[in-house]
Amino acid sequence: MKPEQTPQTVRAWLSDIANKGSSTRPVPPGESDLLNETLPDTEDMKPERGAYGAIVATRTYQRAKKIILAQKDNLSLPNAAKITTIDDFITKNYFIGEAFKEAMTNSLLRDERLAKKLPPQHRVANVYRRLEEIVAPALRVMPEEKKQDIRRKVRKPDLQITGAFLEIQGGIAALPDNMNTLAGNIVTSYEQKFRKHPDIPTILGIMKHSYESYIEVLAKLHQADSTGFAIAERMMKRRGGKPHELQDDALHFTTQFFEVIRDLREKTRAERSRTITCVFRTPTSETQPFLDQRADFDDPLRDAFNLHMQFLSA
Repeated sequence: MKPEQTPQTVRAWLSDIANKGSSTRPVPPGESDLLNETLPDTEDMKPERGAYGAIVATRTYQRAKKIILAQKDNLSLPNAAKITTIDDFITKNYFIGEAFKEAMTNSLLRDERLAKKLPPQHRVANVYRRLEEIVAPALRVMPEEKKQDIRRKVRKPDLQITGAFLEIQGGIAALPDNMNTLAGNIVTSYEQKFRKHPDIPTILGIMKHSYESYIEVLAKLHQADSTGFAIAERMMKRRGGKPHELQDDALHFTTQFFEVIRDLREKTRAERSRTITCVFRTPTSETQPFLDQRADFDDPLRDAFNLHMQFLSA
């Protein structure tokens, strides 16, 4: 009789966990790539970790969305039609992002607290327990300085960093931060192309069309590429190159930019991680068995982007 095969993808793991419950296989004691993107942990743990991370991420966003919608009136101010300067527009974009970060952080902490009060056999309690087991090796060796940096970013100096928080905290900050760079890069690229400043409706229009070409590209990055991506962007700017350009009413990364990334990857021999690239991109059709209520969105990242743009355009 052949031994049962371990699932090899996040999707397969989600199905397996829904049908059989959380895994009990031993967790390797080695370091995790949560500490260093170019030092991958045991490969076959990554899809499993990504599955638990996707469940927590979706539950977190579903809870946070209610908080964000309750702030709709405040986050829609000042009205886009009344904004006359790019600086004021950038400021509004920034504060919407900060509201998302706070809502997501608080929602994750609350969901984890509630999960710990559930019976041990409850599937959500098991999700948090198993994710904590998998990420524990990274937490044990994480420098205190890095923990303090995480606490500063979420403005919670007394935060106890758990496995679940460590797993998705990067995703919590990613969309707001990328929305900030998207707006700034649109202004720069527009000025380079047309030799004049864009007006606010133009910036909004380009942002709305830049989900697939910019936001999703960043979300699809493999962990081993993330550091190289930032290095490549700085290198091109120093050399006068263009990391991004305007095409078809959207901001795109240039072909030359991806060539620089490929060169960097070859020079550093960075391995492409099998970890899901962004846990907030997992379809809710795959995480629904672990949600308390039916989700009114299918793609958490795209839904958050649309919500952000709704407030920004109001």
